[in-house]
Amino acid sequence: CVAGQHEAARAELHRLRAACGFCGATQLAIAVEALQAALGEPGPPGARLDHFLATLDRLLIQDPP
Repeated sequence: CVAGQHEAARAELHRLRAACGFCGATQLAIAVEALQAALGEPGPPGARLDHFLATLDRLLIQDPP
């Protein structure tokens, strides 16, 4: 991934993590934090990206309260 893409992704993830706090999406916030950390490491985010996407999928298919 190009450095500029990583910076853009970090900025979006930062906003998403803040939004998670406002709406109580704790598991998604944890997955976002892990993905943010992965972007700071060399190499592709791999398993942490997969975890983030799976967490997002679970959140989206839940029935609203």
